[in-house]
Amino acid sequence: MDRISKEEIKHLGRGQLSDDEHLLATKMIEKADKELDSVRIQFRWGTKQIALLKEISKKMGIPYQTYIKQVLYNKVIEDLNKSSKFI
Repeated sequence: MDRISKEEIKHLGRGQLSDDEHLLATKMIEKADKELDSVRIQFRWGTKQIALLKEISKKMGIPYQTYIKQVLYNKVIEDLNKSSKFI
């Protein structure tokens, strides 16, 4: 299946969309474009581990999902720095 570029879609015009429908469609397209730049991951943890994460993230004043991302990212950078010393 061939993909249609954004430029080709723009040349098609608005068609039969109302102003509200056009605005909604535009917002949905913008949201979809942003989501293409990110990846969702899932993993299972026990309730005790999640409770601990929520407790510390609350003390830090950030959502626990953000805390997980920050900790994981920092650990990856740390491990990359360590591994580059051995290469």
